[in-house]
Amino acid sequence: MKILKDKTELGILSGPTALTVGKFDCIHRGHDRILQRLSAKRAEGLISLVFTFSKSPRLLLNAGREDDFHGRNLITNAERTELLADKGIDILYERPFDEEFMHISAEDFVKSLVRDFHMKYICVTEDFHFGYGNAGDCGLLKKMGPKLGFEVEVIPLLKEAGGTVISSSLIRSELKEGHIAEVNEMLGYEYFIHGKIVHGEGMGKRRLSYATINMLPPDAKLLPKIGVYVTRIQMNGREFFGMTDIGVKPTVELKDRRLGVETHIFDFDGDVYYEEAKVSFLSFMRDEQKFKDLPSLQTQLEHDDAAARAFISTYRGPGV
Repeated sequence: MKILKDKTELGILSGPTALTVGKFDCIHRGHDRILQRLSAKRAEGLISLVFTFSKSPRLLLNAGREDDFHGRNLITNAERTELLADKGIDILYERPFDEEFMHISAEDFVKSLVRDFHMKYICVTEDFHFGYGNAGDCGLLKKMGPKLGFEVEVIPLLKEAGGTVISSSLIRSELKEGHIAEVNEMLGYEYFIHGKIVHGEGMGKRRLSYATINMLPPDAKLLPKIGVYVTRIQMNGREFFGMTDIGVKPTVELKDRRLGVETHIFDFDGDVYYEEAKVSFLSFMRDEQKFKDLPSLQTQLEHDDAAARAFISTYRGPGV
């Protein structure tokens, strides 16, 4: 997959495109249906292209207004690139969502997709709006399609069993509540973080029988609710299971009490400092607690260990 960030790079397009436009501040099962349609169009000789933004439009549209997510996203740009490449997309076009873009009229935006991106097919969901003041919609696309020579396909919104529409905002809210199983079902894969393994305080190995790896996830990454999770860990091409604490370790004495990501890997003992790891969240176990002393914490960790291993023995993954 090629990544383009400026219109001057569009000269590499060697033919007509099948594209979609969206924020893509996560990739969930609703998006999958669009991406599958783009990939199918490759059989007709079209180049599959995703038009998105280098920064979430929320950062500009909500400027000056604090929210519960502090500008953090469900996926980083690097993670989005990885996911889209895995789904067979040929071109990812990322542009800034800025004042200039925000004031483009809906009609001019469609014309630019045809002129600059050689659009012959566009696939969007039924609630798609675009252009200044969100004036453009699927009706406008269908009206302009025959005149400008492109096909429009509108995909119905994907809903949960209870009828709630799957959306990035709903996934963020569920993640904040620690509803990781629900999050994973909507995504169609396990919510994950990438990060470098760094030195911690060494408390888990020195004073408890639970050695851990400490990770520094990207600042832009939205972390799940503070608490303890069953997780899958991937490092150096190897896969393990374990349990991960997102929190501030309130029971132990620390020099620096920052929010951290600390993972105990089952049946592993090795030096992996400064390696990259991927931690995927499978199930929420409990809230972070402050214990009266380290022996009490040790006892709880033993219970957590047994519960996590029992869960893993029957776990089959989202959608199974």
